[in-house]
Amino acid sequence: MPYKVWLLLIAGPAFFLLAIFSLSVILGARRVPATEIPERVTALAPHVLLGVLLCLRVLMTGSALAEVKDAWRLPGPGRSVGDTIIGLGVGALLGVSYLYWLAPLLETMQRRYGDFVPPGAVLPTLSRGIGLFFLANVLLAPIAHTFKG
Repeated sequence: MPYKVWLLLIAGPAFFLLAIFSLSVILGARRVPATEIPERVTALAPHVLLGVLLCLRVLMTGSALAEVKDAWRLPGPGRSVGDTIIGLGVGALLGVSYLYWLAPLLETMQRRYGDFVPPGAVLPTLSRGIGLFFLANVLLAPIAHTFKG
C-alpha cells in the first residue's frame, strides 16, 4: 500500500485525538473547572466529528491517489437510485436497532463494567447535535467508502 493510503488511514484517529486534546486545553485555559471539561468535550462531539471529517476531506482532495478521486465521482442515475434505496434501508435498520437494542445494551454494559462516559450519556449527546451528525455522516459519508473494493 502506498504511504498516502497509510497517511489517510492514520489521519482520522490522529485528528480525533488532536481535536479532543485541543478542546480540553482550550477549556482549561478558559478556567473551566476540571470536573466540567469532560462534559463539555462530550457535548461538542458532533462539532468534533464534523471538523475531523472536513479535515479528512481536505486531506483526501489534495491526495493524488486515483482511488480517492474515483470515490468522489457521482454514479450514474440507475445506480444512485439503487444505492439510495439500499442506504435508506440499512440506515433505518441501524437507527432503529441502535435506539431499541444497542443503546440500552451499551448503557447496561456501562453500568455493569464501567466506562469513561457516564451511563446513559451517549444517546442524549448524539441527539443534541443531530444536524451536525447529518452533515458529517450523510454529506461526508463517501470518506467511509473511499477504499471500497
